Amino acid sequence: MKILKFFIAMFVMALSCTSCLESNLEELGTYDGCDITAGFAWYRYKGTDKLNASGEVQVIQKELNRTGQAIDNEAATCALTFKVPTNFTEKEKADVNINNIVVAVNISTASVMQPVEGAPKLGVPADWSQPHKYIVKAADGKSKVWTISVNLNK
Repeated sequence: MKILKFFIAMFVMALSCTSCLESNLEELGTYDGCDITAGFAWYRYKGTDKLNASGEVQVIQKELNRTGQAIDNEAATCALTFKVPTNFTEKEKADVNINNIVVAVNISTASVMQPVEGAPKLGVPADWSQPHKYIVKAADGKSKVWTISVNLNK
């Protein structure tokens, strides 16, 4: 009886992995966008508490307020301006500078982004005192080299 149930289960699983649709399927287009659509920044620092699981000091991340964003799709430039929020302590405000913030951007659907010319990876603390270049590649193969610049107002 167990063998019969096993074979029935295998038969049902084999049928569930097949498809009846083989023709007359709609042809879907490939995404062609290779643009930056928004920018964000955070300040990361080590707190005073230790994590129970690892014993490591907790890393705290706080978002900076975006006060300006100028994105030019034709020139492939993204100028971002941030301000330290009022909920930061005086010590946190003093420690935040353009040399140690985390920057991230939104890009077009189905595109990928890579740093070029020695630019830092996005999403990790980096020096943003100078503009950095990144290439955004669309799903259809088009690409565009973007220049991202960041200003920080305390």
